[in-house]
Amino acid sequence: MAHRTNGNSVEFIEHFCHIHGKFGDKVYRRKRNGKPWVYDYQYVPKYRATTLSRRTNYVVKTAAGLSNPQYKGYSAILHKLYYYTPYFVYAGKYSFTCNTFLKIIRRGIFTIDNNGIKMDMNLAPRSKLNLHFDAGNYTIKCHNGSSLYSERQVVVIDESADLQAVYNAWWDEHFSEILAYIDPRFRNMRIYRRGIEPPAWLNTLWGKTESGILYRSHK
Repeated sequence: MAHRTNGNSVEFIEHFCHIHGKFGDKVYRRKRNGKPWVYDYQYVPKYRATTLSRRTNYVVKTAAGLSNPQYKGYSAILHKLYYYTPYFVYAGKYSFTCNTFLKIIRRGIFTIDNNGIKMDMNLAPRSKLNLHFDAGNYTIKCHNGSSLYSERQVVVIDESADLQAVYNAWWDEHFSEILAYIDPRFRNMRIYRRGIEPPAWLNTLWGKTESGILYRSHK
């Protein structure tokens, strides 16, 4: 059953639906205990491109040049490029999110080995790992107990080097090698839902609020 709301649609949605994310001038979330959490939305301007965000853009662009995101096999190419390609960085301090850098999806005690320097750390997927890199190459190993969980390579480049050119040169030499590797296949972290989830007696819900906000539900 589909339903298009008219009249006071905001009250209808708030009363009958589960809202996830921004809706109007409010943000709707749920705490770990399942209780609703609603707070005022505050606009945060998009951050300027960084050394780490540019790396992600290069990887996605390169993967899209080989395959279409809608095609079977694209995900494996993207996973290989992202995981096996070193991080090329300029000397300095960097903050890595554990779910993307170390592929951690569940909180626990992990041993971080940074070029032989080991630290036992209580890490969660969204924990920040702050590392400082001087000249040289670094191997960051993450152990879960006695097992090697993940391993990342970080290479410090000259301050005058062009980041895109460095990645392109490395891929020119190692691209076939990367594609021959197995898909690392780390489990995906749970994605936070966004949008409006209608009640069980409605399949879809769409319309426009009194303030002109267009919406469409999803399940």
